[in-house]
Amino acid sequence: MSNFDFTAFNGNLVDDPSRGNTRNTTVANMCVAKSRGWTDKESGEKKKATDFIDVEIWDHQAERCLAEFHKGDRVVVVGSLRTDSWDADDGTKRSKLYVRASSVTLSLEF
Repeated sequence: MSNFDFTAFNGNLVDDPSRGNTRNTTVANMCVAKSRGWTDKESGEKKKATDFIDVEIWDHQAERCLAEFHKGDRVVVVGSLRTDSWDADDGTKRSKLYVRASSVTLSLEF
């Protein structure tokens, strides 16, 4: 069966990529700021918002991101959506959505 779980976006790195915790392979984590704009249908006012997307990168891609990417760099991310769930200290259930990247490259668009 084909895998239709696919996402691609571009944005700017919020900070330098950080090394994650693992014994056997390299993992890098980064946050990408993705700005978007629209016009409010009722008022006609132009609006802006920024989404902050957590990205997880593994193996050779992670090593390259850790070595070459820096805060503010514009990147293109291709990967799949994942969900992480856990129980918080107060007993409530928590979850977050993130992207597990299969490819991360510097963007030529500014």
